[in-house]
Formats: sequence, structure tokens, C-alpha cells
Amino acid sequence: MSRREKPGAKAAARRRHKAPKNRTTTATVDSAALARITRERNEALEQQAATAEILKVISQSAFDLQAVLQALVSAAVRLCEADTGIVRRREGDFYPVAASIGFTQEQHDYFARYSVRPDRGSVYGRAILERRSIHVPDLLADPELNRDRRKDYSKVVNIRTGLGVPLLREGRIVGVFTLQRRKRRPYTKKQIALAETFANQAVIAIENTRLIDEVQARTRDLSEALEQQTATSDVLETISSSPGELAPVFSKMLEKAVRV
Repeated sequence: MSRREKPGAKAAARRRHKAPKNRTTTATVDSAALARITRERNEALEQQAATAEILKVISQSAFDLQAVLQALVSAAVRLCEADTGIVRRREGDFYPVAASIGFTQEQHDYFARYSVRPDRGSVYGRAILERRSIHVPDLLADPELNRDRRKDYSKVVNIRTGLGVPLLREGRIVGVFTLQRRKRRPYTKKQIALAETFANQAVIAIENTRLIDEVQARTRDLSEALEQQTATSDVLETISSSPGELAPVFSKMLEKAVRV
């Protein structure tokens, strides 16, 4: 060591030499954090835009459930990075396709005609039977998928990863929401949660339509009952104003019968 060189000078020099590396590491971490925050912000904005779009469709299509479900499944496919999507609505013990996106006509017809009753051989069937979200990362390796359906999935409808979410209203199944990917690429927990959010919106749309249908049916029944009461009142008035005369009474009865 030189006489002029103070003790610890070499160590200090080494620390000064390493400082730029630390600053580079910090800059890299900050850049990664910024990229993550930016990505999350963009995802949140896209979800908000999709929700606003769906609410607009609902407000403009209060009596068109199919249009609302179509908007929901379209947004879910886009935001969950799926390739295709299907909404099935319950009709008794059957679950016909109510809306779909991403399929050719042949593929749509395949889903429309196969397994309208839920069974464990399909993702949507398991979601209904187990009353919970079902995620199958690789449909072709699914032990509960029979050989014929596995063949159809690989050659006819071309799907590999599946996600099914039951539509539950106060514990009652009203339908099922499914998303598919053509390649083996599992959904993330965040994407599954987002699909469940869209499923909840589909439940609200279905329930609103049911309530509207009930109100319209009740209004029709009340209108028919009121018309019948009015007709009866007119006949009774004719009878009271024409004692002993049957012709006016029969004429009024025939007129009201034809109208009712």
C-alpha cells in the first residue's frame, strides 16, 4: 500500500465502482413495476368500458334478452382472452344455446344439438351439476370426456381449454356461461373471477326478462278479465232495459262473445 493511500481507500473505491450497478437494478425494478401498474390500469379501463357498453345494450334492449346475452359473451371472450364463448339458458331440464360467439355455423350447430341435458362429460354439464366454476386446462386429457367427444373437440369444434360458470339465482340454476380456447392455455384466477362477474350480469339480465314477462302476462290477464266484466255488465244492462224481450239480449250477448 502506498504511503499516501489511506486505509480503506481501496474498499471505498470498490463501493463507488459498484454504485452504478445498484442504480441500474433499481431502475429495472421501477420499470417493471411501472409496466405492471400500466397494464393493470389498462385492464381496468377496458373492463369499465365493456361494462358501460353492456349497460347501454341493456338499457336499449330491455325486451331483447338475446341481444344482452350476446353483448355479455362477446365482452367476456375479449377481456378473458378466450377464442369462443357460449351462454345456455335453462328451459325446464334442458339448456339450449341462447348466445354464442367465435364459432362457424357448423361448430355452432354442433353445440346447439349435443348434450342439451347436463352431464359430466362436458364442462357446462359439470358446472351445473357441481354448482361451481369448472376449469379444464386440457380438454383432450380430461378423463371424464368420452372418446367421441374428445374427437369432436379436436377436429370439429377445435377447442382445447374450457371454463364453465353456472348462472345461479338464489341457489337456482338459470343457465350456464362457458368460454373456450383453441390452444392449451389455462385461464388465470383473475380471468376466472372476471368470467364469474359476467355470469352474474347474465343472471341479472335473465331475471329482469323473467320479471318483465311476468308483468306483461299479468297485465294481459287483467285486461282480459276487465273486458269480460265489461261485457257481462253490458249484457245485464240490456236485460234490465228490455224486460221480456229476448232479441236485444241475444244480440248483445252475441256481440260481446265475438269481441271477447
